[in-house]
Amino acid sequence: MRRHRSSRAVRVAAAALAIGPFALPSGEAFAQEAPTWWQFQGGPGHPGVLADGPEPPYRVRWTLPAPAGDALSGAVVAGELAVSVGTEAVYGIDVVSGAIEWQVARGGGPLSMPAIGAGPRGRILVYLEGPGPSDGRGASEVSPSPSESATPSAPPSTTTGPGPSPTGPEEEPDISTLVAVSLADRTELWRTPLEAISRSGVTIEGTNAFVGDQGGTVYAVSLESGSITWSAEMEGLVDSPVAVADGQVVAVARNTDPAQVVVAAFDEATGERSWPALAIQANSTAGTAPSAGGGSVFIGSADRRVRALDANGGSERWATLVLSLFSPVTSLAFDDESVFAADIAGGLYRLP
Repeated sequence: MRRHRSSRAVRVAAAALAIGPFALPSGEAFAQEAPTWWQFQGGPGHPGVLADGPEPPYRVRWTLPAPAGDALSGAVVAGELAVSVGTEAVYGIDVVSGAIEWQVARGGGPLSMPAIGAGPRGRILVYLEGPGPSDGRGASEVSPSPSESATPSAPPSTTTGPGPSPTGPEEEPDISTLVAVSLADRTELWRTPLEAISRSGVTIEGTNAFVGDQGGTVYAVSLESGSITWSAEMEGLVDSPVAVADGQVVAVARNTDPAQVVVAAFDEATGERSWPALAIQANSTAGTAPSAGGGSVFIGSADRRVRALDANGGSERWATLVLSLFSPVTSLAFDDESVFAADIAGGLYRLP
């Protein structure tokens, strides 16, 4: 480690990364009201449920094709605003009309879920970007949205790591950068380079944002300054959002040699290991993002099992065999009564 209620009242949310058109159905840390669906699976533990949500049946009110041939991530929602990440821009979308209200230029990189948090001066949007296109074109060359009114230009960014190489973009390493902007006026607040490419998406809890990268590093990053609070290593590639609950940060990684799904937990405040990593041996390394809360950690793994782990020590409480594998862009949902799982073949399971 390196320092730096009834089930009828609960609506299970889809937990897939949206690639293509986006469709919409008909900081506690800084004493601010939490947004509606502010990060992947609705919260830092990825519960994937919304108490007292709208009753089915549902119908599509509008669809938004990805602008200019771009692709879109899944969205987070704050009031009447949905935010989705594209390759060349991050889009703010009116949830009533489906119109793009604003866009912030983005310097390429894998698509992943953003998150909305509470900063000392208001709500902030945190997302990953980079590495950029191979031709070196920067995010500043993305044209503004035609529906967007003029917004303040971003001030010089505060970087918590080494800056770009003076020899030009062709010399820059293939890394991702964590970026924070004000949700009110899209002014850039800070940007923090990581040590490798990241596709995990962002999880926010308290005063920190949490991400993982393809080098196996898990980071806690201050929402206020962008400085790295701590970073820790695990075996494998962290492809999916980490979960934060019960004072722990839980991450799932793909260890390709040998073929394992690795689950590790770290102390939320210090980054120290909470318990020895669990390595699940299988013919594939596919597994869900972790979900955590109420003293349990839930995962779906490559051996086609849904598992519940004890958050205190990582021991297995139970495991249930299902029919197919799982995708790393999904996560299990849970409430006080059941765990809900969707496998890669479209199977949906409720496990009491």
